[in-house]
Amino acid sequence: MSDVPSPTDPMESAPRRDARDLASSAIEKASAPASAGEHLAIRLAFSSSPSYLPLLRLVARWICERSGLSELETHRTLLALVEAATNIIKHAYCGEPTGEIEVELRELREPRPGVELVLLDRGKFVALSDCQGRDLADLRPGGLGLHMMDHCLDEVRCEAREGGGSRLVLVKRAHGGDGSFDPCARRAMSEREEE
Repeated sequence: MSDVPSPTDPMESAPRRDARDLASSAIEKASAPASAGEHLAIRLAFSSSPSYLPLLRLVARWICERSGLSELETHRTLLALVEAATNIIKHAYCGEPTGEIEVELRELREPRPGVELVLLDRGKFVALSDCQGRDLADLRPGGLGLHMMDHCLDEVRCEAREGGGSRLVLVKRAHGGDGSFDPCARRAMSEREEE
C-alpha cells in the first residue's frame, strides 16, 4: 500500500497553503478592534527551523504596525526579533530543526505604545552576560547580533527557564515618526556629530 494520496483524496485537491496564507488568515481573525482595556496578544509555536522565520516576520510586522510603531521602528524591531530567533536556532538548538520555539507578541499601551516579544525555548541556556559580541571595528560576518539588538530595542532581557531553556524578552516602544527619539537614531546621530 502506498502512502501517496489517491486522486480522489480530498486533501489532494485542496489548495496548498503557505506561511503567508496562514498568517494572513490568523491576522484577519485577530484584527477585530480591541476594547479599551484589552491588549492584543498572539502566540506562535514552530520548530527550530529557519523556514518559519518569514511567518514570524509577517505576524510581528502586523502587530508592530498595529501598535503604533513607525516604519523605522518596525524595521529595527523585526531585525532584532529575527536575529534573536536565529540565535536560538543556531546556539540553543545547535541548528537542529527538532526543537520548539514559542513566541508571544503583545501590544503595549502604557507609558507609550509599543510591543513586547517573548521568545521561549527548551534548548541550551546561554546568559546574555556570557555572550561576548566582537569589536565593532572587526568587520566580518557574524558576532554582531547582540550589539544590534541592544541598539534597536528599548529592553533586552534573558533568563533561564525552570526545566531548561531560555526566556528572552524584547521590548520596543514608539519614540516618534522621524526616529529622532529612537535609541538607534540617537546613537547614530551622536556618532556622526563626534566625527
